[in-house]
Amino acid sequence: MKGVYYLLLLMSMSLYISCNELVEYYGSAKYQAYHLINTYVDTNAPKLSCYNNGGNLGVEIGFMNEGANFYYSKEFADVSQKNQSEEQLRTFINLAGKNNDSFQWTPWYETFGESRKHQGYYQGGTLYALTKGIIKIDIVSDADYDQKHLAGVSLMDNVKLAADIFGNVMGKTSLPADFWQDKMYSEYTAKELSVVGSWVILKFATLPTLSKTHNLTIAITFDDGEVYSDTVEVKF
Repeated sequence: MKGVYYLLLLMSMSLYISCNELVEYYGSAKYQAYHLINTYVDTNAPKLSCYNNGGNLGVEIGFMNEGANFYYSKEFADVSQKNQSEEQLRTFINLAGKNNDSFQWTPWYETFGESRKHQGYYQGGTLYALTKGIIKIDIVSDADYDQKHLAGVSLMDNVKLAADIFGNVMGKTSLPADFWQDKMYSEYTAKELSVVGSWVILKFATLPTLSKTHNLTIAITFDDGEVYSDTVEVKF
């Protein structure tokens, strides 16, 4: 799943370059990073959409949408030519401190644009995370899902969560080969969900046996007490 996602990103970048005669591709490079997470995304602009991958049905929650705010490490801002305020940089530093993140490594990135002074940027190996940890997720439907999950009953005991998970590796010097995890929501620890990537998928372990059309209301409680809630229609 994760490999397909990055392949699509690379294909999109290649298409952008080939379709714009003014764009020149400059190639790949690396930069010295002093944090595992080099970009934080706030939780102000989540967007729900239906998820269907080979019969795995559920909901995607993306946070990197219009209206979202980003906070970059100084190293990442320099190589990607991001213009951020001192306040944004302070926010990044505070988040890195909160998460005990002082990991040193060399992420890769790719550049392209009309000139090297106005180059575009493709994220490459840089990792993105939410500014807030997740305390709780809940899903209820307005219709009967199965005999155990009637309308209004929480569906979370039947839900898998797939996302980049960073909370359990903060402060460590050895890292997993891949941060992407895909398991039952109930199996995650509070530590794991304390730092999560900016793209979250909620998948149903078993499909409904009663109604096939559901208006699902998803509620996410963040570690500062903020609650995000929205509803999306899913047809199974």
